[in-house]
Amino acid sequence: MDEYEKDLPTNKFINEFQSTNRLQEYAVGNLFSHIMETAEPGTKYVGAWFYKNYDYLRVRFNNNKNRCNDLNYWLDLKKDAHEKLFPDKHKTQWDFINRLRIKIESDKFSGKGCEKYTLTYTLADRGKHNELSIYCENRDHLRMLCEQYKDSISANNENCLNLSNYVNKNYKNFFEKYKCLEDNPYKNDYRYYVTNDCTLYNMTKTFPEYNFENKEISEKPNARKAIVLCSEYEKLLSCHNKEDKPEPLIINPTESSCSCPPTQNILYGFLVFLGMISAFFFLYNFTSLGSWLRGHIMKNQVERRDIDEHASYNLTNDISDIITTNTENNGYFLAYEAS
Repeated sequence: MDEYEKDLPTNKFINEFQSTNRLQEYAVGNLFSHIMETAEPGTKYVGAWFYKNYDYLRVRFNNNKNRCNDLNYWLDLKKDAHEKLFPDKHKTQWDFINRLRIKIESDKFSGKGCEKYTLTYTLADRGKHNELSIYCENRDHLRMLCEQYKDSISANNENCLNLSNYVNKNYKNFFEKYKCLEDNPYKNDYRYYVTNDCTLYNMTKTFPEYNFENKEISEKPNARKAIVLCSEYEKLLSCHNKEDKPEPLIINPTESSCSCPPTQNILYGFLVFLGMISAFFFLYNFTSLGSWLRGHIMKNQVERRDIDEHASYNLTNDISDIITTNTENNGYFLAYEAS
């Protein structure tokens, strides 16, 4: 939050509501002690906080409807948290808070209190409404500061510059927060609507883009992008998904479709080799094909032995002739004889 935002009246009020300073001053009075004497410490804490906020509102913002709305919303938030903290005792304990409110409104703030009301909206929806309402209050206050001295209205005026910056920043925040708005024929959904110039259904009106010329403020028409309705948003998503449907994958037959790393390829090859060895071992030892192979191998070995014996005999008897007629192979036969 920028420094100028801390000085905005609505923000100062909200900050005071969140402050727990001076609670002890309200927890020791006769009125409070009489009602809250037997309440749990946590209930007393909320009671003193409520009493402090109510007193602050009455003194500073008497008969201010928005501030009374803030008080009721704040108290309902505390009630929700209290119920989660004391699920078994909440109903009886919260009765102390209700009695405290009745007492201070009838005795201390007679005729000047805030009306207690029950809303059908959820706390989440009320939070969205309050967030928009607070923004618009701050926007209007900043515009009042910009316009209070007509001769000073310009883009360089600090108050006017703060107005533009605040509106631009919140336009971005709200636009990013809400992807779409629920359809409403009257465009007055509680979550998005406060007044005709404070509604998310009209972003240009709610978040004006200002011109500061000739010592006057004007608003640019159609300057802001609108937030679409959720029904339109779903159609856009549907069309987008159809347009972005991926093309079927086509594999080029000239390229390898294997994306395995080299180590995996080696492993697969080794496993295939082991499989082939195992299959050959089984065929060789346990099938008729193996018997035929063994017989064929033994026959070849016998024939080779006979050939070798015959060659050895010829080599011994005719060695002088071989040496004479094969002088170019001298090295080979010398090596043979040496062995």
